[in-house]
Amino acid sequence: MKNVIFLTPEDPFSTKHQSVPTDTQMEAVFIPTTGSEEELALAAYLSCLADPSPAGKLIAELALRKAGQVLIPQDSKLVFSSQSNQVCGINLHDHMIRKGSINAIEEWVRNISGYFHCRIRSIVSQILSKGGLAIVIANETVDLGVVYLRYAK
Repeated sequence: MKNVIFLTPEDPFSTKHQSVPTDTQMEAVFIPTTGSEEELALAAYLSCLADPSPAGKLIAELALRKAGQVLIPQDSKLVFSSQSNQVCGINLHDHMIRKGSINAIEEWVRNISGYFHCRIRSIVSQILSKGGLAIVIANETVDLGVVYLRYAK
């Protein structure tokens, strides 16, 4: 396992990412459209490695708590967002995982001939109507779900 970075919830960021204290009043709800909550949390964590913003780091830390241990091949490539492409994520060998707004992820999924669930719009609308932040997660074939970031009750 010399080509793998091993992370646990107690050590949520590699040396490329500095941990920031988690706002204890924030929580993430993982709403999968494909797979389980843990699989969505894992994909959310991996895609957030390319997002150095405070929100990206917070989602990564909360996702890692949900997903548990993560193995990341060292030859993985982070994909950062740009002005022309508002998605970021990671390439793991033959797999791509991305996160972003609903419009950006829908465009990315459709451009690579993937499947985008029509109910994602309804989920995101409900989250936004409650004042939450909705981040859509997808891989190279399908959207995986939505991360709902909200203040804890």
